[in-house]
Amino acid sequence: MRLGREQRLVVGGIPRADLLPEEVRAGRRAYATRRALALGVVVALFIAILGVATAKITVTASAAALQAARNQTNSLIRQQAAYSGVTSARARLTSVDAARATATGTEILWKPYLERVGATLPNGMSIVTVQIDSAAPGQPYLQPTSPLQGPRVATLTLHVTTRGLASIQTWLNALPVLPGFVDASAGNVAADAGGQLGADVVVHINAKAYTAASPESASSVRAKSSQGVKPTPTPTPVPVPVVTSTPTPTPVPTVTVTVRPPDDSASTAARASSTKSGTTDAEGDGR
Repeated sequence: MRLGREQRLVVGGIPRADLLPEEVRAGRRAYATRRALALGVVVALFIAILGVATAKITVTASAAALQAARNQTNSLIRQQAAYSGVTSARARLTSVDAARATATGTEILWKPYLERVGATLPNGMSIVTVQIDSAAPGQPYLQPTSPLQGPRVATLTLHVTTRGLASIQTWLNALPVLPGFVDASAGNVAADAGGQLGADVVVHINAKAYTAASPESASSVRAKSSQGVKPTPTPTPVPVPVVTSTPTPTPVPTVTVTVRPPDDSASTAARASSTKSGTTDAEGDGR
């Protein structure tokens, strides 16, 4: 009888006895365990060999692809060497464009900008002189100390003539259409012997007036100024009759450009001005 099992009393049963030693049964169980372990080792070895083979194949394919890419790169380099002159020319062109963009990044084309200013003038008003004050390239412009005044990069001082005071206010209302406009103010209004009014108008301009940021033409500015002008209720001046027998020569505005030289003290910077003036002679009635 086996020990450890519940012993039951069987009446009339066939007598049996298990005389097989327990060591034999333990040996059989150990053999089955060893056989399972051996099978597991074989399976693990097969998986390891399969992984190594797969990695070897992958490495070989990657090396072949890398060598093909290197061969293609070398071929392209040899083909590119035939156009080395074009490559160097493009590099020089790129450097020149970058240098020009750096040099002209803070430049204002005054001729087209003054044409835009002239496009905002109402009828009967003309510009006599223009003074331009701006900083040298790469140098900061003197900024106002008052927090209510906006930053600026240049200042225009224009002397204008007109027949009526209302035209000056109308023009001031039309100036905000200019690119880079900050503010404008009129002062020193005086009348001459001929009945015309002369005024000095100061216009401040910010960085939006730079060449790259001002693509508008004078015609577009003229159209905007004509749409944006609002009449100001001011007394209408009495028109002065003018009798002319010959065309009056058109006055050419005098433009004075002042560039601030680079200096450590902006308040004591010297100013160099160059004045350009021109006059146009009118022909007789037979023209």
